[in-house]
Amino acid sequence: MRASTLKILCFSLLLCIFLASCAPSGAPPQAGPEDTLRGYLDAVLQGRFEDAYAYLSSDDRAARSLPDYLAVRSEEGSLVARLLAAKASYRIKEVVVTGDRARCDTEVTIPDFKKVLREIDGESLTGTFTESNMENLSLVRRKIGYVEAKYKREGVPMKTVVESFLLVKEKDGWRVSLER
Repeated sequence: MRASTLKILCFSLLLCIFLASCAPSGAPPQAGPEDTLRGYLDAVLQGRFEDAYAYLSSDDRAARSLPDYLAVRSEEGSLVARLLAAKASYRIKEVVVTGDRARCDTEVTIPDFKKVLREIDGESLTGTFTESNMENLSLVRRKIGYVEAKYKREGVPMKTVVESFLLVKEKDGWRVSLER
């Protein structure tokens, strides 16, 4: 190998080592309580409950296993609920940090499920169930179709409440505490 080629290889190797030492460590910066809560709420609203579980405090994870946490939040077969939940949103209004605890007051807006279910249940159309499955199918289609058309015209009824979320600072960063 020629001396000039060897010098170029050595210089390239030293340059790579230098650049690698200047690069960030790869570990994400410690998220504050607001960012942690955003991660948790985004995961919950998107139905990513395993991800949401990872944001919970060590006490919450010790108190309930991942399978138990997932069982309570199962969305199996809930197409209508998932479609309506897609309209949910939140806005963090205030973050108060006191030592290793934080309270995040958050405006949470979701469809008014009570109103939606009342309208589907029959307040929107008259008719009663009979012994005929075909008539019942027609009745359900009319009721759901009526509500669907109404929501396309007027929008889905929404409900907004302010909820306070408690976060605790642990050795690996801020975590959501489900204790109220």
